[in-house]
Amino acid sequence: MKRLLACFCLALLAGCSANPAATVRHVYDGDSFAMANGDQVRLIGIDAPEKGQPGADEARTFLKKLIEGKQIRLEGDKENRDKYKRLLRYAYIGDIFINAEMLRRGYATTLFIPPNDLYKKELLAIEGTPRQTDDKFWAKNIQVYITDGGAKYHRAGCRHLTETGKPFTMTHAKDKGYQPCKDCRPPE
Repeated sequence: MKRLLACFCLALLAGCSANPAATVRHVYDGDSFAMANGDQVRLIGIDAPEKGQPGADEARTFLKKLIEGKQIRLEGDKENRDKYKRLLRYAYIGDIFINAEMLRRGYATTLFIPPNDLYKKELLAIEGTPRQTDDKFWAKNIQVYITDGGAKYHRAGCRHLTETGKPFTMTHAKDKGYQPCKDCRPPE
């Protein structure tokens, strides 16, 4: 009886991994996708361009090649879902940290929405490293925002961005002499 109980407990533990693998059904864009079980997932700590923005197609294509139809592991943080009811997760395929890989390859920028910040230090360090921009959308095409009379450029959603925020590419904002906002920390 004890042996049977021990085998049952081991089987139960083996099937209850904290980060079970699941299959990706469809990639929406460079930071969100749907799982085979119907869950929608938003990657934590990164922001890829939205459909119609510069670099959006490239970011989606890269993430799609990386994970669509494949088994990935998901890891949560402090907040489980966003206002759209998507799961907020860090994701892994094998040993690849997908959130970090999107940054490393130049298909996303960092974006942290409190309280989720488990890998904030690591992701900010990746974003701060130099990268090639010849075949990626990084820096030159990232959409940032400026305000009338302001001297800084911002990420979408920055608290300093007023209703008069105008979209610019990173290159255009820098060419016009704008500096990055110290609060929302857009790429430099």
